[in-house]
Amino acid sequence: GCRMLTSKDSSHIVVLRRGQFYWFDVLDDMNRPLLTEREIMRNLQAIVADADHTPITEFAKSAIGVLSTENRKIWSGLRDRIHADKQNAGCLEVVDGALFVVCLDDASPADLAQLCDNFLCGTYDLRNGVQVGTCTNRWYDKVSDFVIDDQGIWVERRGSFKSLSAQTALQVSTLSIQELTGTPCFASLPTSSQTVSCCLLA
Repeated sequence: GCRMLTSKDSSHIVVLRRGQFYWFDVLDDMNRPLLTEREIMRNLQAIVADADHTPITEFAKSAIGVLSTENRKIWSGLRDRIHADKQNAGCLEVVDGALFVVCLDDASPADLAQLCDNFLCGTYDLRNGVQVGTCTNRWYDKVSDFVIDDQGIWVERRGSFKSLSAQTALQVSTLSIQELTGTPCFASLPTSSQTVSCCLLA
């Protein structure tokens, strides 16, 4: 079965853009913020500029995040094969040890339906036989992730709430959005105890 692991020494976040993984430290040895908001913004802008420099069809060919959308048993086998390579194993450790994942989507939803589709499961877009939708810009093995596109921010916390109540997860999500944007965010508990989500529209 699935296991939820924690990393007490986590000090970095992972950022995905066009299916490519980037990371940088955000906490010091005492778990205090290492960067100012402006420095974080500069890092995110540099990531977007770097990822957008290469045609999306080239990046999409190696976007392994989409594999984490597979059935858990299939994904487990694929992950084992990826992990067998020493360099890949090191990269997986960086992702697994991150505080959370930020998915910076290259998307501009035209309406609420498209916005919800993008936030819930990513978009599907084939170009010359290559999947370039935002579904390639996800990593579903993390418990918490932030999905950000031109229209808003989606915060999701997945998994069992045996050690973290749904109310606590929801509060962390809403406070995170408020801290990031300076805008109040309101959300309610879902009927499912497996996923807590909240959204702030731009």
